[in-house]
Amino acid sequence: SYHFEELDRFIPLMHDGCDLIVGNRFKGGIDKGAMPFLHRYLGTPVLSAVGRRSFAVQLGDFNCGMRAIRKEAYVKLNMQSPGMEYASEMIAKAGLQKMRIAEVPVNLRKDGRDRKPHLKTWQDGWKHLRLMLLLSPKWLLLAPAVLFLMTGLLLGSLLVFNYIRIFNLVLDIHTLYYASVFIMVGVQLLQFYVIARLYGSYMGLYPARRFSTFVGKWFGFETGLIAGGLLLLGGLALSLYAINVWKGAGFGPLEPSYVFRIIIPAGFSIALGMQCIVFGFLLYTIRQIQQHRS
Repeated sequence: SYHFEELDRFIPLMHDGCDLIVGNRFKGGIDKGAMPFLHRYLGTPVLSAVGRRSFAVQLGDFNCGMRAIRKEAYVKLNMQSPGMEYASEMIAKAGLQKMRIAEVPVNLRKDGRDRKPHLKTWQDGWKHLRLMLLLSPKWLLLAPAVLFLMTGLLLGSLLVFNYIRIFNLVLDIHTLYYASVFIMVGVQLLQFYVIARLYGSYMGLYPARRFSTFVGKWFGFETGLIAGGLLLLGGLALSLYAINVWKGAGFGPLEPSYVFRIIIPAGFSIALGMQCIVFGFLLYTIRQIQQHRS
């Protein structure tokens, strides 16, 4: 609970043109027994750290309920959350829209009500984190995409022609297979990131980024068909070559270390080609929706 006289600290900041002012219970002080142990030392600090990193907002307490916001700013935020994650959505969207945000120390006192609080520690904490990931897809999609792509490309380039030995560790076709899986997953996550960014900016969730805007502008349905078609043809050509190798062996057993260096890139190229075609179609669909409604 808070004391209403603490609101006097908000008024000068509102006069200075701040759009959103949020209290900070850690700077103002937390009375003994006013905040559960997990909320104080795990939930709120972790969520606030994720929020600062994701939305470039320098606030120490994302969950403080004592705050003030201008009416025009609130209308612009277009709030949607039905539960406790409402608090994080307000700060996240304000940060994404580059609103002026300030922080005020407030004191949290022990709740004097005789009923249990409505807050559910783990359920509401996950809702906050899930919303942050939705509003900042770079952590859910872009960062893993880069990690998978770099790992897959590094391993694939080393293993596509021969195995490698590191002391007693031998990396061969088994690792090559997982390298192709890593690249595929990385490409999928990267495509989902671009689609999420374009659609999110269209819906007003966050501003467009240069990378997603560039991809959305230059990678269209035709580009997807051409790039995907070339990959498909390459995969089919490698598949035919593998069949020819099999024919040379009388359609009998083959040397796995050799033939899998053909069929793994072949299957990878076919799958990636189809993915590029579908990605181009989705980008084209999003652009058509934007043009129809603009």
